[in-house]
Amino acid sequence: MSQDAAELLEQLDTQNIRVVGWSDGRVTGLDLAMNNRGLVSKLVIFGSNFYFEGLIPDELSDAEYSADG
Repeated sequence: MSQDAAELLEQLDTQNIRVVGWSDGRVTGLDLAMNNRGLVSKLVIFGSNFYFEGLIPDELSDAEYSADG
C-alpha cells in the first residue's frame, strides 16, 4: 500500500507531506516514510502492535504450534 501511495504522491508532484496512521495505516505510513526520503516531513502513528508476540494468540504460542517447527 505504501508503494501505491508513493506513486500517487509522485504523480501529484507532492513532497514533505504529513502522515497520520492508525492500525494498518501506521504500518503503511511508517513504510512510506522509511522508503521514500524527502516525501514525509512529519509522521504520527498509533493503534498498532508494538511487539510481534502480540500477533500470536495465546493458544498458539506453545511449542506445538511454533513457526520454528
